[in-house]
Amino acid sequence: MLIFLFIKFILCNKLINDIPICGNGYSGLLEYKFNNDDDSLITIASYLSNNILNLYTGNVIYKRIDLNECILPIETINNKCFSIRSNNNLPNIFCSNNLLERNKWINAINSSILCQLTSIRSKLPIIGGNELFETLNDNEHGINLFIHDDINGRPEIYINGKTTKELQEEREKESLNFTTNPIQVDNDAMNEAKIESGLNTSIPHHGYYHYQHI
Repeated sequence: MLIFLFIKFILCNKLINDIPICGNGYSGLLEYKFNNDDDSLITIASYLSNNILNLYTGNVIYKRIDLNECILPIETINNKCFSIRSNNNLPNIFCSNNLLERNKWINAINSSILCQLTSIRSKLPIIGGNELFETLNDNEHGINLFIHDDINGRPEIYINGKTTKELQEEREKESLNFTTNPIQVDNDAMNEAKIESGLNTSIPHHGYYHYQHI
């Protein structure tokens, strides 16, 4: 366990060191969503410099996003995608290869914005994500108790001051009472419901108004 935590600590430090101070100079490939269609993605080279996110297709500048107009926090959409929002434009949606790359981009962008706001050159810690290092266990959670007989016989287990045998007898008694003593029907309520639904045979088929005028 200590070895695992030590390795995890080293990996986290490496991830932090991968991101430059203020995110300046951070670059990589991202998928950019250019309209509302879910399949409308293009691969772009992204480069963060002086609080501007530059997007390239080949050697041609595709778009520049001024992070001074960005609304914090950066919105995470799923394990791979995030959104940069602003007051004047539609959100810019980006997708990375995995959760780690998404977190590193968000970290770099946040660092760039905070450096601009505070005039202090620094870097942020990497966003937590234990799922990067640990496999999630989808099995049922709980504790299995195995109680064996001792020399004095089977031990009694108490739940809320009652033994399991007493609880079982109460459940059986409640079940028996429900079977032998069914819930009494409110006849007045039943008749009223029949009248409202037209099932009461004492009312003429055409209603009282039609019956009196035929």
